[in-house]
Amino acid sequence: MTLQQDISRATSANLIGKDVEIGSQSLGITEGRISPAAYRLTGDANRVQVMVHDSEGGVVRKYNLENQPQGSHEFLWDGRDNDGDLMPDGNYHYNVYAKTENGEDISVSYSKTGQVSMIRFDGSNPMVQVNGEWLHGKDIIGIDDLSSRRYGNAVPLPIRNDLESRKPNFELLDQVKPVQLDE
Repeated sequence: MTLQQDISRATSANLIGKDVEIGSQSLGITEGRISPAAYRLTGDANRVQVMVHDSEGGVVRKYNLENQPQGSHEFLWDGRDNDGDLMPDGNYHYNVYAKTENGEDISVSYSKTGQVSMIRFDGSNPMVQVNGEWLHGKDIIGIDDLSSRRYGNAVPLPIRNDLESRKPNFELLDQVKPVQLDE
């Protein structure tokens, strides 16, 4: 292993727990969970078509959308095919086709976001696990630490070890006398 590979591995470890944006058209279903995705339009679109494909390239689901402005848009596939049947766990991908009011094609770029939970090395290239899906580290286009912004300098609550105080005091219960109600 070269020094450069050692450095790459050491710096890649810092990605664990970080929120990343990855340029990818992949959609994964893992244990019934579907990874979210996003796309960016370079212009205002009159018509947008999102097509989900299986690993063999067959069309699984087609969405027809209208009037989407230039900019970023999130896409969350429900994991169903065009007949409404749930698709099995596996790797899928999506394509977005967008046209202006005049029928001109609009350029689309793809991305997905999630938190890095694990890293493995395939030769010299790191693979990152995001939303349960293994992706190439070289496809990372942004890194953020949303969790530190969400929680800031919050101090976790201490673990309670005073459970003795939660037990009922039966001695006190024995001292309680029944109350007579007047009729």
